Amino acid sequence: MSLKMRISSVKRLKSLALGSGILLTYPQIATIAGVQGLLVYALASSLPLLIFGALGPIIRRKCPEGFVLTEWTRQRYGVVGGLLLSACTLISMFLYMVSEISAMRQIVNLLTGLNGLPVVIVQCAVTTIYTCKGALIWS
Repeated sequence: MSLKMRISSVKRLKSLALGSGILLTYPQIATIAGVQGLLVYALASSLPLLIFGALGPIIRRKCPEGFVLTEWTRQRYGVVGGLLLSACTLISMFLYMVSEISAMRQIVNLLTGLNGLPVVIVQCAVTTIYTCKGALIWS
């Protein structure tokens, strides 16, 4: 691996850890690896959702009363499997949320030069109120 690739990888890991990876990774992959790298990265990120879309009807047939994937997993693999999937889902959703929030803060910092923390606090407060009031009904 060349020095340029290593530095780029470190920068990408840093940006992912800071949350801006959701905005910067695709252009950076395209710059480093070209169109083929971009297509591979896009497929790798979207393939799990596409596979789940194909498996959805099968899961629905096997667990007609099931409402979520964790119910099917609990029925198929037991309580331990259901709890493990729930824990993995919660961890990944938490990391996604932190990534989104930190990206918002970085965008405010870069575009305005102001501290992004107040914007993040307002965003979290509004999202929490919206969710508590019944977001699905309003949407």
